[in-house]
Order: sequence, then structure tokens, then C-alpha cells
Amino acid sequence: MAYTKQLSAVFAAPRERFQESEFSITLDAGNWDSSGRYERRIGAANAELFSITKTEAEDDLVVTLLVDRENVKIPREAIMAIIAEAIKEILFDRLFPPPFIASTERTGAAVFRKELSFAHHRLQ
Repeated sequence: MAYTKQLSAVFAAPRERFQESEFSITLDAGNWDSSGRYERRIGAANAELFSITKTEAEDDLVVTLLVDRENVKIPREAIMAIIAEAIKEILFDRLFPPPFIASTERTGAAVFRKELSFAHHRLQ
């Protein structure tokens, strides 16, 4: 659902063109592998706030607060978003490596610039 809402930005097109669009991925149950180790520490302003860990032997994701609860107020939405991101990394990093997307306009401009430079030097 979240990716569907970003389709207009992904394709650099008006939002109206994607009002009825839907993006979904279906994976076979055999593709899931959460056996790896995961560790991430979250901090702000020179202080670590909490850590998220998962051992290779366990499926449990452990979230540990690293500061006094009274000293720091972390918005619940921020914690939920960070945990959701950790779960996505654990489940999908092996299936989907980080993508490299080159926009055709930028690639075309780079090729045109090189051609223009080549033509300029040829004329001299």
C-alpha cells in the first residue's frame, strides 16, 4: 500500500495517473529466510536511544531501551516505523538487493553531454 502511494514519484508522473493503480508482490512460503543475525542501534544527538537485535538461532526481535525512560520521549510512531523497517530488512534483504535506478533523462543528458564535448573537440 505504501509503495502504491509513491508510484507517481517513482515514475515522475502526475499523481492523477496512478489513482487506480495497485502494486503488489506475492512470494512463495519457501522464499522466507529469517535465520540471519540482525543488529541495529538507533540514536540521536550523540546518544544511543535503543537497540534492535535478532540472533541467528531465534526468530524473536528484541528491542532494548538504552536510556532512562523519563529522560527521553520517543514518539510511538517513530518506534513502530523503525521496528517495521527492521522487519522488512530481515525478511527482504536477501530477496531484493538495493536497486540502482537511473532515470532516462539523466542518462540521456550525460550521453548528450559527452557527444557534445566530443563534437566540440573534433571541430577545434
